[in-house]
Amino acid sequence: METCRSCGASLPTSDRFCPRCGTPLSAPAPGAADPTLPTPLDPTVVVPKGTAWKPDSPTLSPTSQVSGGRFVPGAMIAGRYRIVGLLGRGGMGEVYRAEDLTLGQEVALKFLPAGLERDPDRLKRFLNEARTARQVTHPNVCRVFDIGEVEGQHFLTMEYVDGEDLATSLVRIGRFPEERAVEIARQICAGLAAAHDQGILHRDLKPANVMLDGRGRVKLADFGLAGLAAGFDNTDVGVGTPAYMSPEQISGREVTERSDIYALGLVLYEMFTGKPAFRGGTVAEYRQFHLTGSVSQLSSHVQGLDPAVERAIMHCLEKEPRDRPASALGVSAALPGGDPLAAALAAGETPSPELVAESGNRAGMAPLRAVLLAAAAIVLLLGSGRWAGELSLANFAPLDKEPAVLMDRAQEVLKQSAYREQVYTHPVDRAWGFLIWGEVISEVAASDSSRSRWDALKDRPDVMSFWYRQSPDLLMPNPSLGPVFIRGPVSLTNPMPATPGEAIVVLDLQGRLRRFEVVPKRYSTGEPAEPDWSTLFALADLDTSRFKAVSPRYQRFMAPDLRRAWVGTRADQPAVELRVEAGAFEGRPVLFNVATQASLLNLGKDPEPLSWETERWVINLATPLIILVVVLVAVRTSRRNISQSHSDTRGAIRFGSLMFVLFLSAASLTSHSLYSRHVGDEIWPIIAGAMFVGIAGWSLYLAAEPLGRKTWPAMFVSSSRLLSRRRIQWRDPVIGQAILVGLMAAGLDFALRGPVRWDLLTHAQGLPPQLPWINTDLLAGKMPTLALLLAQTLNLVFAFIQIMILVLSRHLLKKKWPAIILALAVWTLIAGPGSPTEAGFILMSSAIGMFVLLRWGVVALAINRLALSLIWQIKPADWSSWHAQGSLLLVAVLVATTIWGTWAAMGERAPRR
Repeated sequence: METCRSCGASLPTSDRFCPRCGTPLSAPAPGAADPTLPTPLDPTVVVPKGTAWKPDSPTLSPTSQVSGGRFVPGAMIAGRYRIVGLLGRGGMGEVYRAEDLTLGQEVALKFLPAGLERDPDRLKRFLNEARTARQVTHPNVCRVFDIGEVEGQHFLTMEYVDGEDLATSLVRIGRFPEERAVEIARQICAGLAAAHDQGILHRDLKPANVMLDGRGRVKLADFGLAGLAAGFDNTDVGVGTPAYMSPEQISGREVTERSDIYALGLVLYEMFTGKPAFRGGTVAEYRQFHLTGSVSQLSSHVQGLDPAVERAIMHCLEKEPRDRPASALGVSAALPGGDPLAAALAAGETPSPELVAESGNRAGMAPLRAVLLAAAAIVLLLGSGRWAGELSLANFAPLDKEPAVLMDRAQEVLKQSAYREQVYTHPVDRAWGFLIWGEVISEVAASDSSRSRWDALKDRPDVMSFWYRQSPDLLMPNPSLGPVFIRGPVSLTNPMPATPGEAIVVLDLQGRLRRFEVVPKRYSTGEPAEPDWSTLFALADLDTSRFKAVSPRYQRFMAPDLRRAWVGTRADQPAVELRVEAGAFEGRPVLFNVATQASLLNLGKDPEPLSWETERWVINLATPLIILVVVLVAVRTSRRNISQSHSDTRGAIRFGSLMFVLFLSAASLTSHSLYSRHVGDEIWPIIAGAMFVGIAGWSLYLAAEPLGRKTWPAMFVSSSRLLSRRRIQWRDPVIGQAILVGLMAAGLDFALRGPVRWDLLTHAQGLPPQLPWINTDLLAGKMPTLALLLAQTLNLVFAFIQIMILVLSRHLLKKKWPAIILALAVWTLIAGPGSPTEAGFILMSSAIGMFVLLRWGVVALAINRLALSLIWQIKPADWSSWHAQGSLLLVAVLVATTIWGTWAAMGERAPRR
């Protein structure tokens, strides 16, 4: 039986090519072409040292032993290349060693077979594949420089490599020592990953296509069967060398990156053991092996082999593509010894996003450990949230009546105040909400300093109010100030009531009238008349006998034609002096305001020029100035990173798109005027704002990520795995563990800055406990709560501002700890600290965030900041009450995030071998 001249495999006489290495079994005559042979682009010419030439082998050989080529030594090609000699010929064409007289370096010229030149379709495909091969630029990939034509013959200009291929080395020395094999394996993985990163598949990876140059460096060669992953049809799938084809490739189903991973596993198997995984005689035998055969363990061939090597290679050789590693860098990271990130930094290189992502490969957590970590996060978050709820205003304010009840009460007030026309009973637009009266809280705090002083608020329904307003026209809030000018929700004072017929009713938590306003006509057509004020007194639950008339003093923006005022007290609060200011227009009330005498006296102070303390100027100016500088630096740095191809564009686009969608959704839910006939006018500022936030996030990512990847690459492992991969893997142990750590840190941070500070610290200092306020948006319904939730997610941009500050500090100071200290100081400053105590707690929170960022990465910090912003809003004392619904939605988000983190942290079960 005939044997292969290249690898020594036994061959049946019917075969024309070795099914193991692909070597032609007979050489065609010069200029002839085999129409059945694929035409690889073999981008490398290798001169084996100390080996004999094997005629017509695809392994290139010394020129002196090959003759009979199309060109003789000394011939000039295209006026630029001088032929040195013929290196090899075969079905793939002829390859010459030549001198590039323009650049003064040696290159390899590959001339296509005549049969291919005469076939327009194959020639077109060849040229397309040449363009594909040129896209790959990596130290471990042989370069294709250019394509030219001379006298109707096309040729490729390629990198010339002085060395030998891996197949020759294996024949010469057997298997490689483990340490050297791991080194070569990492370089093969790096080169293959570079091709995959461009969307290019090799499709014919085998030892003969792995070149070792004179310094022992790997050059991945022969992308002749390569092409874009999205460009293969059914006729392309099964092309390659049978001995190194994946099951899906040899059966003609598909070819993907994981098909190359399978071939990589076979190459590594042969390199570590010195033996192929399987020796077959025919293509059918190889097909049977790849589809149903099993590979013997590497340890059965090599004693003392590191188990990590065996696990990594056997993982590559799984029959199902989904069971193999997702990338070549994942294989590299699974190999023993060495840190790919540390190696890249030591070489002065910036690790690629793919290398950073794959360097974090780790096994999933044990289920028990993951569940315990999740339980700790839940206990810290919800436990501290419940503790804060017991201290907060929600636990003391008498929030007994639901908004729907109070809204009906407000509409009833209008009817009983003689406003029964259709313009008032069927308004065009309406809005409602809650507000907190700080003067009532200050009044209680001033009168009692005991630890139980806030219990007095349970009998003060006026500590909060429900406001309701309606209008015969659309309520159009004024745009907010800032980098984006969009209209937000309607509030009690925005827009200011100016449309005749517009009405405002403010009730306390028991439904008692606190303020009543109706904008009258601008021109009176009737005479002033006294309305029945007793009706409004009754609606306010005030006894007219306890009030006496005084001169009116309250100036409001409307101009009633009759004004009245009274002072007195409630029967249930005789110590609190109240003042009622009222006005009428044409016999109907347009103003009825109930307030404490103390709060109105504050309105009677003479105007004074605004005066800020020096520290307040510093804080209020430094924060926006620092953020502006950081954003401007980020824009400039991102442009430089893009021009130098250092940026992770895929991750930046995903992050910027996420910010765009989140802002668009939050602003759309918040906007009151968007859902009206003005939608065409209102949607554009929202879209512009979303684009601003999205571009800012995109720029910050493009600027911070490459700088951080250069100095602190481990910090970006989790974010690279989440954003930089072609397919997002939701069940990633690295991401899952980062989520759980971020949640735990948020719970710890909130417990220290919140309940511990409000309760235990004040008690230790002999002070009464503080009273945390509540976010009234959580009381205003599902849409405001959802808008609040989405708005909090925009803190991701702020998190990247913090990251940008850190990496810029490291870039400027060059040293780790000075950069960390400077970044902590700036983080604290832009958070706007007030008192020294507040500054200390913010510094502590910044230190927790810094530790999380440096130890567990960007995803952990992002989750930490998001969870922290949400838990600050959750302060329900009674989870079954109506006012806990908004908090429960936020709690559900935190619990769902914890469940996701737990599920991802455990990872997928390792496939059975």
